[in-house]
Amino acid sequence: MAAAPEYYCMDFGRLPDELYKPEVPLEEWQKHLKTAGKKGFAAGSLREIAPIRMGELLERLIVYPLYMIMNAAPFMMPPVLWAASGFRGCLYFVLGLLGVHGICVALNPMGSMKSAPYIF
Repeated sequence: MAAAPEYYCMDFGRLPDELYKPEVPLEEWQKHLKTAGKKGFAAGSLREIAPIRMGELLERLIVYPLYMIMNAAPFMMPPVLWAASGFRGCLYFVLGLLGVHGICVALNPMGSMKSAPYIF
């Protein structure tokens, strides 16, 4: 009889998209689970990372940090704009944002609301 596993490893980056549905049974997920005994995983076996396409890599390198910065921007932009350019500068900035938003909604560059939820 084999010893019960002590350690578990699930590489979510390599899972097929079909598993991410509520109706998929747990057993299907467990087929992708790696286990190890008391001695642990072999040296260097956990160094591998799932490959990522260039589009997704750029999204994670650019869009995620930008999103995090924009979460703080509403609190710091008004005082910075006011100090740098006064009321008129703030007004131009707000009108510019509204214009860009209107253009994005009118042209619908992403194709659907699901593709670009933050534009809508």
